[in-house]
Amino acid sequence: MYPDDGEDSDTLINRADAAMYLAKRYEDGGIVFHGGKPRIERNLQPPTLDSLRQRLVYYERAMAEHERRLAQLQEANEQLVLAALGVQELQVAQRTRHCAVVAVVGATALAVRATPRRPPTPARS
Repeated sequence: MYPDDGEDSDTLINRADAAMYLAKRYEDGGIVFHGGKPRIERNLQPPTLDSLRQRLVYYERAMAEHERRLAQLQEANEQLVLAALGVQELQVAQRTRHCAVVAVVGATALAVRATPRRPPTPARS
């Protein structure tokens, strides 16, 4: 806490960070101030069967949601791979067509060069 634990932001952040990790090391619900000992607020009552069931239901729902999202990601990934393969096939076809066009244009150019040229005839009036 400013100014007791530090005068500048770097010092305050470093000390707060250290206190946070110290609190995490002890257990949930712990509170630690710089230079102090952890103060743990515990519920000494054992968990009830209902509270454990609620946690289990929450866990099962979370797992079902996880599985649903995983299936969606796998489906999207498959579609992406198929699309990429389709693009590759189109690129190969485009290159093949391009080579064919270049060959036709080249053959036409050679044929034009090989054809003897006649001088132009004057226009008649």
